[in-house]
Amino acid sequence: MAIRLTCQSCQATLEVRDELAGRQGKCPKCGTTLRVPPLAGRAENAGTRNAATIPSAGSSPSAPTRRPVPVPPPIPDRHSCGSIPSAAPTTADPTSAHELFHVSVPESTAAPVVAVDITAPVPRVRRTRRAAPPAWVWITLGGATTALVAAGLFLMLRPANVPTASSQPAPHEQPAGVAADFNPAPFNPHPQQEVVETAKPDAGATLEDVVEYVKHGIVKIETSDNFNNRRGLGSGFVIDASGLVATNYHVVSDAAKADVVFNDGTRFGVEGYMAVDHSSDLAIIKINGVPANVKALELNYGDGPRDAAQVYAIGHPQDNEFTTTGGIVGRVLRTTQLPADTRQWLESTLEGSDDDLWIQHDAKIAPGNSGGPLINARGEVIGVNSWVNQKLGLGYAIHSRHLHELARHQETAVVPLKLRRRSMPEPSQPQFAALSMASERIKTLSSELATKNWRPREAEDWVALDELAKAITAVKYVQAHPGVQIPMPMEEQQAVIREADKVVAELRKIHWQDDDQMRPINAHAGKDRTPYGGAFVFGRVKKFFHGDDQDAALLITLVGSEEEYFLPLDEPIAGLAEGDRVLVLGIAHPKTVAVGDNPLKPTKVPILLSKVVLPLGKS
Repeated sequence: MAIRLTCQSCQATLEVRDELAGRQGKCPKCGTTLRVPPLAGRAENAGTRNAATIPSAGSSPSAPTRRPVPVPPPIPDRHSCGSIPSAAPTTADPTSAHELFHVSVPESTAAPVVAVDITAPVPRVRRTRRAAPPAWVWITLGGATTALVAAGLFLMLRPANVPTASSQPAPHEQPAGVAADFNPAPFNPHPQQEVVETAKPDAGATLEDVVEYVKHGIVKIETSDNFNNRRGLGSGFVIDASGLVATNYHVVSDAAKADVVFNDGTRFGVEGYMAVDHSSDLAIIKINGVPANVKALELNYGDGPRDAAQVYAIGHPQDNEFTTTGGIVGRVLRTTQLPADTRQWLESTLEGSDDDLWIQHDAKIAPGNSGGPLINARGEVIGVNSWVNQKLGLGYAIHSRHLHELARHQETAVVPLKLRRRSMPEPSQPQFAALSMASERIKTLSSELATKNWRPREAEDWVALDELAKAITAVKYVQAHPGVQIPMPMEEQQAVIREADKVVAELRKIHWQDDDQMRPINAHAGKDRTPYGGAFVFGRVKKFFHGDDQDAALLITLVGSEEEYFLPLDEPIAGLAEGDRVLVLGIAHPKTVAVGDNPLKPTKVPILLSKVVLPLGKS
């Protein structure tokens, strides 16, 4: 048996199955919500005051009847964070939980227009066999079925729109325009996941709301050096959905390559820099892709925040990924207001400026948080976590106004990471003053040491070794950099170079003894090493580093000790293997380099600038 009804909006005549009597649905033509009238029958149920008798099309007054089956209340529409909108009904009162619809029937019937109330339960009535409907009913029902199928196909094939927070479908709700009660089966049992735009939290929102809002804009940054060694780990956040990520410059400053990882596990490569501010330790990098649910975080670069304001830090402390910590603002201050020792550290480590504005807070941060956002209760980024005073447990975030200003002065094209990488240090110009010594001085030093079989016995012997190593290293650097201006006539420079080459050739011929020569010399080398002082040392190769741009380096351990040195090389040394001993003549640089597989607990190794590394074979 079928029930005929007419849509008041588009005047379409519909016929639905009788078992859907008393239920609601939507017109497949215009989408208007309709209520199917109950089947004609008894209304004597005590709980049903509005269940009027409405004969269905093609049926006789004496035909058996069926009462409407009650349906549960519809699932209220919810925001992604789980809160129920204020417009959604929350009580069990039929007048508030369910809206009463008026359903009209064709004019050919004499049935009145009634209000249908489905709140009262009505027991089912067993159906009895009835006469087959006339042929015109089957024709009409076939036409209606064809229209419903066509509408369903149209809805399946049309492009899906991205829902907003106010229009997000509730779980199990059918797509808009589909009459859920007319066709309970979904059109697509396995729909593709749609991007859901989360609403920005209001003031006073819970921490869960804030984190839910920002989490799709937080990234983990993993860097590697030119030797493909994992160099660093830090945090960052998306400031533009096209693929712009903000972080600290020190997170990526030593990187030859870098990747970013989102909280859903998707990974994208870093193309390069769009902007860098050394004084504020900020960088904006471009990544080669973003996930579908990426969230660009909003900057709050106005005045504030106020003291004691609630703030949250999100990052990867000690490689604990996407960790949230909370705290309050201690104060907002400039670099000049920091303690003197802190200012000195900032100037030497982060190249800070006196005008930098810092947000001091007690949200717990640690290595791995660098570059991550400090957000307020509305999910706005108010600062970029940069460093921590571990003794006091206070974190410092550079104010967002510095990032806002940097974003206004971006490059017109992406600058590769390698072009902005902090290069390996070399001797400063004053160190080449060692070349001012005449070739006779190099000859004298080498002759005095040779007469003692290169076994230093007195303090001046070690001074002579260091002086000779420094002079020869300076000579070799001049050879590697022909454009260096040296205050010496060209003839004298050539004489010094010839004498340095002669001494190196003699050193290659010596059969060095472990206990009598190497250990005593290294014992002195490890004491009172002054910046840019000479270093005449014996080492054992611990590790090789080979870069993508033909760069090379060695990590050596001094013979007779655990002291290590990092040696940048112009090119790999042929025939050298791990475990081999080497004689190194170099200049000690005041800076160190981080080595090791764990970027959060690196080993700081002093840099030894050398152009003379002589293989000595294995012991």
